[in-house]
Amino acid sequence: MNRTKLILLVLAGLIPVVGVAEGPVKFRAELKPLGGLISPDIDGKEARYSSGLTTYTETFDGSGSYYGTAQVGIEVDAKICYIDVLAGGGGVANGGFAGGLFTGDVGCRFKLNEAGTLALGPYIGVVVPGDTEWEVFDETLELSGNSGVQGGIKLTAGWEHINFLLQAGYADFSYDVTREDITVGWNYYPDELDMSGFFGQFGVSLQF
Repeated sequence: MNRTKLILLVLAGLIPVVGVAEGPVKFRAELKPLGGLISPDIDGKEARYSSGLTTYTETFDGSGSYYGTAQVGIEVDAKICYIDVLAGGGGVANGGFAGGLFTGDVGCRFKLNEAGTLALGPYIGVVVPGDTEWEVFDETLELSGNSGVQGGIKLTAGWEHINFLLQAGYADFSYDVTREDITVGWNYYPDELDMSGFFGQFGVSLQF
């Protein structure tokens, strides 16, 4: 099953989830500026360039990319849990490149205490990276984002209108790598950067 079909399935799943929810509906905002993504498939991937007898190497570090997001949407109180439907954007960065992305997800956080100020549960959604550029050896490589999915577990703890938020999960998306000009001396560059891997984020949520 390709990424497009997975995205359509996730979006279609929003309809029954929201439809069965009963209870107060609140505006919800999640700010997750602190985050990291580990991408094993690109860790150590190289671009190589030779000039005379000298070979220059640019190594991609997949063991620690920045991954931060901010989302807004609704929170539905379904008695034993909160159902969240959120959408927003953020950014991913690693050394030579940085780019924006769109995210949208739906989740269910089960209440762990009577007041509902401590909650834990799963979520699933889509991630759509925007196009960006990678500067290597004074050359510009074009990175074209490929949409994917993400999901994991979210924990919120705090008060009625503001909570600390911690979430972890797996994201599956990539970039196609191309360049327009052929430069003498180029030996190798990757045709894809697979960013798929595990991530963690920390921030705050506001609900009113």
